Amino acid sequence: MKPARTLVFDLDGTLIDSRRDIAAACNFALAAAGREELPIAEITRHVGSGARALLRGVLGEEGESVDIEQLLGHFQSYYLRHPIDHNRLMPGALECLALRTQWKLALCTNKPEHLTEAVLQALDWTEAFDVVVAPRKGDQVKPHGDPLLRVATGLSVAPSQVIMIGDGPQDVGAGKAVGAYTIGVKGGFVPLARLVESGPDVLLDSLVELPLHLDTL
Repeated sequence: MKPARTLVFDLDGTLIDSRRDIAAACNFALAAAGREELPIAEITRHVGSGARALLRGVLGEEGESVDIEQLLGHFQSYYLRHPIDHNRLMPGALECLALRTQWKLALCTNKPEHLTEAVLQALDWTEAFDVVVAPRKGDQVKPHGDPLLRVATGLSVAPSQVIMIGDGPQDVGAGKAVGAYTIGVKGGFVPLARLVESGPDVLLDSLVELPLHLDTL
């Protein structure tokens, strides 16, 4: 059965290059906790599973002695004030948003809901998607299939009929969890080997290739 005309995009590393903004917020939180700042590359290694997981990742074993919730508060307060200071769009992102004339578009991200809203407002993307799914505290995040189930419900389509597009194994994993068609996009935050290992149905060099690939489905 062919996928319905429903595209679901990841945000960070897929539509936007937000690594410098995320790193700035992370280092602000670390400084507030009396910790040393970290290089952007080290912080980016832990992006993908949400802000709380990011902070636990950068702290490593030291995280056991840190109040993660307090650190998260510092991170989020900074990010809300500086959502796109250094943001860049990934190649092909605007062209993909223009596909809304032919496809239903959804956003499914592990970035917390209020931070996602801040980024979308700053980018003037609040009306760019038919459905936006981003986690609140306690929600399941990708690679769990629940976020895509929420997307499918919001769009009134079967979960197996959506196309999940992202740069990381969490995106591919979420798609596989609900039987969706998965498209991996190179050039994001995740090392290519990890993306390939996750086994997307197709792997694109960038979003620039997406419209042509969709014509083949």
